Amino acid sequence: MSTVLSKYQALISQIQKANTIDELKDIANKAEACRMYAKKAGMDLKGQNILAEGRIRAERKAGKLLKDMDKAKGGRPKTGDTVSPVSSLSNLGVTKKQSSRWQKEASVPEKVFEKHIQTVTENDEELTSAGVRDLLNTSNVHVSQNSGNNEWYTPKTFIESAREVMGSIDVDPASSAKANKVVKADIFFTEKDDGLSFEWSGTVFMNPPYASDLISKFTTHLVDEIECDRVTQAIVLVNNATETKWFQALADKMRAVCFPASRVDFWHPSGKPSAPLQGQAILYYGLNRDAFCVEFLKYGVVYRGV
Repeated sequence: MSTVLSKYQALISQIQKANTIDELKDIANKAEACRMYAKKAGMDLKGQNILAEGRIRAERKAGKLLKDMDKAKGGRPKTGDTVSPVSSLSNLGVTKKQSSRWQKEASVPEKVFEKHIQTVTENDEELTSAGVRDLLNTSNVHVSQNSGNNEWYTPKTFIESAREVMGSIDVDPASSAKANKVVKADIFFTEKDDGLSFEWSGTVFMNPPYASDLISKFTTHLVDEIECDRVTQAIVLVNNATETKWFQALADKMRAVCFPASRVDFWHPSGKPSAPLQGQAILYYGLNRDAFCVEFLKYGVVYRGV
């Protein structure tokens, strides 16, 4: 592993110094050759991913250079121009497919990319260029600093389990008409309703908006309602963002928590599933802790709160 790390550090140093497409392409090719050799030699996935990361970082920098070149040229050549995009790429020794792939990798926001590297490493998954490009389709998925689309809904199986534990779902404070067809809460508040402006009471199921400026407000409101004894039971589905203040506040009051064995496949109004970048936590508040522990054990490990 020490040899792999030294190669990775050498790759990073070369990438930082490289200023041309040709240099970066050469670095990416060498990194991939090392990864393939390591794989054939029986190296573990962690070592292979370290080398794959070096290749992808080289590809991202090459993609950025290609994007900057396109901007400098003013986009696509006009009709009658003597140099076509394909011939320009050919002069660089880059295929049209390579250019498209690298530019897509370069378009992934830095925070999202770094979070993806962390998640892949923690879950012992294979790091691939295709996986990085796929982040463009899920750049608004749940991450602790998310600021994008909040329309990601809870799968039916978790709703059924929540109802089994609490007996009913009186309030869903962060929902929509479409989401409530699955949740079937007696009262639900949409974005236009602004659930934060209402009192919540009884049993609550909450999958809050994941934008960082909103999730803190919703979790704080729930804790306040629990402390005022208006909410008798609650089940909350959030990212396991244990480093955040809002998660710490939730965890301080919970009676039990489930950490699912795999990331939750949220669904989108379009009907497509969402693949979140990190794992989730399901927290329980109320007097039916034993029932929660039994029911949610089928999803992953369950811990009792103090």
